[in-house]
Amino acid sequence: MVLMENSVHTILFLPDNIKAESEAGELVIHAAAAAGVNISRHCGGAGTCGKCRVSAIDGERFLSPLTLTEKKLLKKEEIDFAVRLACCAKISGSGTLRVIDPVDDPGSRILEGTSGRPVADWSPDRKGLGVAVDLGTTTVVCYLLDLDRHKVIGTHSFLNPQVSYGDDVISRIAASTLQPGTLARMQEMLVEEMNRAFSALTEEAGTVPGALSEVVVAGNTVMEHIFLGISPESIGHSPYSPQFRTHPPVAASELGLIIAPDGAVKLIPNVAGYVGGDIVAGIAAHAVDKEKPLRFFVDIGTNNELVIGSEERMYCCATAAGPAFEGARISQGMRACNGAVEKVAMTEEGVSYEVIGGSVPKGLCGSGLIDVVAMLLREG
Repeated sequence: MVLMENSVHTILFLPDNIKAESEAGELVIHAAAAAGVNISRHCGGAGTCGKCRVSAIDGERFLSPLTLTEKKLLKKEEIDFAVRLACCAKISGSGTLRVIDPVDDPGSRILEGTSGRPVADWSPDRKGLGVAVDLGTTTVVCYLLDLDRHKVIGTHSFLNPQVSYGDDVISRIAASTLQPGTLARMQEMLVEEMNRAFSALTEEAGTVPGALSEVVVAGNTVMEHIFLGISPESIGHSPYSPQFRTHPPVAASELGLIIAPDGAVKLIPNVAGYVGGDIVAGIAAHAVDKEKPLRFFVDIGTNNELVIGSEERMYCCATAAGPAFEGARISQGMRACNGAVEKVAMTEEGVSYEVIGGSVPKGLCGSGLIDVVAMLLREG
């Protein structure tokens, strides 16, 4: 049978049994993302990490020929067993693929409560319950707040579902602008997870999402744009200017968030394309801008911001840190979840290590990598 170049094909992704409709010539990674199949994309689909592997069931005749990149990054035994890279293989027919490198966050560890300084006073302009959202590139943390008592009464975190479009903001910008319909899908999938988080938080507190009167979101500039469904394309090229720095409150219903009917969503202002509301929130919470002593504030995340200054003046810069800590260019690198080696030390008995979840080691997360480098330097 001759395959029509413009025909539509069906790909079944295992183990989730999700079917995706795809046109001939579409990359597997794009078809998977459109169908909600989360395949790791540590390098953003640049073909450098080799960590978006899938295996073709019953042969790979429905995929394009092996590329030079795949021959370089895949082991011989993987190639023999029809393993392909989702960022390289193109679809030419219908078939079944098993995802080897899924995006998931079992046992993800959130570091919190490390500051001994009290957070600056806050005065909400609404009463009842609200949610503060730390919208990270990789991890999203939602805090349920009693606005009357100024108290955190619940916390819920989840992996940002947009990681299926790339681990860093540059990859997200590219995905949201180059693939039609992707920006809307990225916004929708984030809102869906936020609604689940709100439901879980309110259920634990003995109430319902409809009791939430306000949501405040702090994220880097790209994340805030995508959350509102606004293209971040202008941030991806010189002069790296965002579509907005300060955005007026938005009705939650316009974004698809399920809270009180008159509930509002507010975003912490951004400063520039790569200096967002997350670092602004940190500065405000710790009153960096209101004290005379020179202070150094660091927000280490997938996107890393550093601020030095006082009440007189502040300087800030940003860089991508997540890919270094999450294994984008490290053959055995991975996120801080079950199976990740998080601590490494040299003892009298030799090298010792600790694994998140106490399971069999699968790779090294950021803290483990730092420990290894430090140990090697000490040992010469």
